[in-house]
Amino acid sequence: MTDADHRVIVNVGGIRHETYKATLKKIPATRLSKLTESLVNYDPVLNEYFFDRHPGVFSQILNYYRTGQLHYPTDVCGPLFENELQYWGLDFNQVEPCCWMTYTGHRNTEEVLGILDQLDLDTEKPSEEEIMKKFNLEEDFKTGSLSKGQQWRVKVYTLFDEPNSSKWAKFVSVASIFFIVISIATFCLKTHPDLQKPSIVRIAFTEEGNVTSGWSLQKQSLEPHSAFFWIETVCNCWFTFELIVRFIVCPKKSSFCKDIINIIDFIATLTFYADVIIKVFGNNSTETDIVEFVSMIRIMRLLKFTRHSSGLRILIHTFKHPEWIVVGNCNNDNCWVWRHESQNIFRYVCW
Repeated sequence: MTDADHRVIVNVGGIRHETYKATLKKIPATRLSKLTESLVNYDPVLNEYFFDRHPGVFSQILNYYRTGQLHYPTDVCGPLFENELQYWGLDFNQVEPCCWMTYTGHRNTEEVLGILDQLDLDTEKPSEEEIMKKFNLEEDFKTGSLSKGQQWRVKVYTLFDEPNSSKWAKFVSVASIFFIVISIATFCLKTHPDLQKPSIVRIAFTEEGNVTSGWSLQKQSLEPHSAFFWIETVCNCWFTFELIVRFIVCPKKSSFCKDIINIIDFIATLTFYADVIIKVFGNNSTETDIVEFVSMIRIMRLLKFTRHSSGLRILIHTFKHPEWIVVGNCNNDNCWVWRHESQNIFRYVCW
C-alpha cells in the first residue's frame, strides 16, 4: 500500500483537511475515529467525507488529534465551541489550562446577560400571565376560577411590588421613595448641633440648715428637636405598613424573608421602635448607645431604591461583575453601553 492509501480527506464547511487515518484513531469512540466508506456523507467520486460544520473550530479539533492538545479558538463563542465538541464526540474538559479561563468565561457572560435581560423586562408592564405564574395560579386564571381573595392578593402585590403595573402602583412607588428620602435626611440632620436643643437642668444652691439660697440653670446635654421624632414616626409607620402588607401578599414567604433588602428594612424599622421603648421606659445610657449604633442600618434603606430604579440595579450588578465596563451612553440618557473586557462583547442596556 502506498502512503496515499493511509490518508483521508475530510471536507468541513467547504474547507478540505487531509490527514492520516492512524491520526484519527488516536482518540477512540469519537466521530472521526469511526469513518468508513459506507457512511452517507462519503463521496466516492471526490474520495472525501463531507461535514457541514464550523471549519474554524474543526481546525483546532484536528490539531487535537495530531498533538493531543485541545486549544480554544478565540474567534468563536463558547456555546458554539461546546456544540462542535459535542458533535465530534469530544469532552470539553480536555481544553488546555492556558485556554480554560477564556473558554469558561462565556458561562459567566451568559449569566450576566441573563440578569441584564431580566432587568430590561422589569421596566416593562408585566403581563397578567407572568404575575399569575409567580403565585402558581396560571390554571385558575385561564379557567376563570380565581377566588375573590386570590384576586385581591394579586392586585395588592402588583400595587406594592410592580411599580410599572399601573398608575396607582407608580404612586405607591413614589410615596415609598419619598418616605425613604425623608427618613434618611431626618436621621442625619437630627445629629447636627445647630438643629438640636439643649437639655436644661435647674440646680439649687443651699446654705447651712439646708436653706435654698438660689437657683442656677445648667446645660446638661443636647437632644434632637421633637419635630424630628414625629417625622420619623410618620415615616416608620409607612415602612411598617408597607412591610406587613408586602409580607402578607407575597407569593413565597421564604423568599421574602431571605431577601436582603427586606431584612434591612425589618431591622431598621425595629431599631426605631426599640429606641422609642428605651427612651420611654428606660434610662440606661448604655442600651441607648447600642440602639443608636444599630440604628445606623437605617442608612442602608438606600438599597430599597433598587426596587424602584433599574439603572441602580444595573450599577449594583456591575460591581458584582467587574469584567463588565461602562464605555459610554447612547443619545438617550437612560441607555448605557457596556463592554466585556476579555471577550470584547458589547451590550446596550436601557431602562
